[in-house]
Amino acid sequence: LHDSDIILSNEYETINVTYLLSNGYSSSVSAPGNDDGGHLTQSIDFKGLKQIDLTKENVYDDFNKKLDAKNTWNSLTEKLKGLGLLQNGQKVSIYSSDSSSPVSGKVGEGVTSGGENTLTKRFINKITID
Repeated sequence: LHDSDIILSNEYETINVTYLLSNGYSSSVSAPGNDDGGHLTQSIDFKGLKQIDLTKENVYDDFNKKLDAKNTWNSLTEKLKGLGLLQNGQKVSIYSSDSSSPVSGKVGEGVTSGGENTLTKRFINKITID
């Protein structure tokens, strides 16, 4: 998320990740934006990501920063695919509370809608993976 410029990686951001287990059940983990995940040592039977919810409070740096929706989507999906968290064909959508439509596309194919949008960084609040 930080590498794609979606978050600043500070204590004023909360990231809640919902993921699917191999047995079909969902689970989630939550952490502040500045958490490196080093304390998460539990082994899980991970099948895939489902959703990432973002909460940002009192984030003054980059307050009005605008992001190119297509570039942000491409960067995010490339990073997550490189980590083995996404596969070709999965639909990924980035939602922002200041836009009526998300930027969406399929991994391996590219952005299919909303790529012409500009995202205000502080308003990005959800990413879904289908």
